[in-house]
Amino acid sequence: MDDNNKMDLEHLKSMIDYLRHLGLLSFAGLVLTSNLSIKMFTDPSWKIFAFLSVAGFFLGVISSLLSQVAHIDRIRKNPIYEVPLSNGFAMPTALCLVGVLAGIIFMAAFVLLNWW
Repeated sequence: MDDNNKMDLEHLKSMIDYLRHLGLLSFAGLVLTSNLSIKMFTDPSWKIFAFLSVAGFFLGVISSLLSQVAHIDRIRKNPIYEVPLSNGFAMPTALCLVGVLAGIIFMAAFVLLNWW
């Protein structure tokens, strides 16, 4: 195996770890949002933000899993990366990041708006 393939393989492994951490963060956000909406705020006035937060975190979990599958499937192929990269890599990875960030933002808005 030449140096380029070794570097590509290490990059692929680090991307899988990155996506696994984003998926775990999304799942923790789902649990936190559901607990906040049930236990802390018994009658929230801004329920739409809780719904959007759950939707964002759910999108993060699903797209993380899809992107991990695409990356893991790519490990067994030679060459590892082909140009241009397919949407099997780019779209789920971008959706995962957008889902996590949207979930965090909407959860913060839900907590802040119901706190006052």
